[in-house]
Amino acid sequence: SKICGDITEVVITVPANFNELARKSTIAAAEMAGMKVKRLVNEPTAAAVYYAHSQGVKGRILVFDLGGGTLDTTILDVEGDTIKILTSEGARHLGGSNFDDLLLEAYAEQYKKQTGATLYNDERHRRRVLQATEDAKKMLSKLQRVNDTVANDQNSGIARIDLTRDGFEKIIRNMLTRTVFLVEQALDSAKLKPSDIDHVVLVGGSTRIPKVKTILEKMFSKTPKSCGNVDECVALGAALFAKKSAKIQEVCNASYGTLAMVYNAKTKEEKLMNSIVIPKNTPIPCSRSQVYQTSEDNERVIEVDITQGEDEDAKFVDVIGRITLEVPPNRPKGCEIAVTFSYDENQRVRALVVDKQSGRSKEVAVSYKGAGVLSDEELKRRSAHLRAMRIE
Repeated sequence: SKICGDITEVVITVPANFNELARKSTIAAAEMAGMKVKRLVNEPTAAAVYYAHSQGVKGRILVFDLGGGTLDTTILDVEGDTIKILTSEGARHLGGSNFDDLLLEAYAEQYKKQTGATLYNDERHRRRVLQATEDAKKMLSKLQRVNDTVANDQNSGIARIDLTRDGFEKIIRNMLTRTVFLVEQALDSAKLKPSDIDHVVLVGGSTRIPKVKTILEKMFSKTPKSCGNVDECVALGAALFAKKSAKIQEVCNASYGTLAMVYNAKTKEEKLMNSIVIPKNTPIPCSRSQVYQTSEDNERVIEVDITQGEDEDAKFVDVIGRITLEVPPNRPKGCEIAVTFSYDENQRVRALVVDKQSGRSKEVAVSYKGAGVLSDEELKRRSAHLRAMRIE
């Protein structure tokens, strides 16, 4: 604030696979810090803005964002200052920190084999060894072999670790295979082939691993593009996004719908299913409606469970909210209930339920409830407390 004055608005980047709860929590954190969120932008989108600006990439682009703990793959069309997102796929617990954990297991195994003792017995020492594995991983991006020594804090002896790049790649092979599956999933979602992609661009520190580049080059028959610092291109793209956001078309990162009893005319059976109202990859902002019917006579309360997920099976989607609407008594079953979802540019969801016969309606911003989720009142209280503690 001493350099440019008070900051009151902010553009925040988030992983493309962040769900409704994670996005709401991010906005709440910014509000507690006294800043208004001008826009939440998916990290691959911000990176694409930077590559388009700095390297002039255009056409159909696949952004491969492999960071510390998540993988996002996004396909988009870039034409000048206009960017249109086609699809995004992602996975949590797939990134550099997970590679470090696998290396840690390998170190512990080698230590046990050489000394017969356990490498670490508490969190403090585990973190110390984990830092050593991270350092080794980074060095193997430039070297073919790394030698290291490790010891526990109980004087059980020293073990010598001889780690080659090939050995490291074997350790993380299964995780690298998962990254390929996610790229294939993104291509399938956009109904594209690898040959339809004009450029593959790299984002995130873990793309420095040579095997990552080799896999993508083999898959797309072209060398992936990289910038000077793959760790910073998302932040730089976010700054450009603040200026160019009006020309960027994003899509829903997940499907939204309701739980409903669906009648199968062939089997003459009813089954609780997830009825999708807004499909994944719908351009945003958007609004979609679906009409349902009451299933019982004299229903007094309509309860609508709001879901997030693509599967039709109710067991495999998340229920992220519920709307309860009281309706007039003494009505037969079959009364029409309209459910409308609105999806804004920050990928936040609102739902409107309308009883068509009575005209009664209820609208809510979809929000989770549970441990760790702040209410609006608690958010205001904590924000005021933090402002009172502000250091000038």
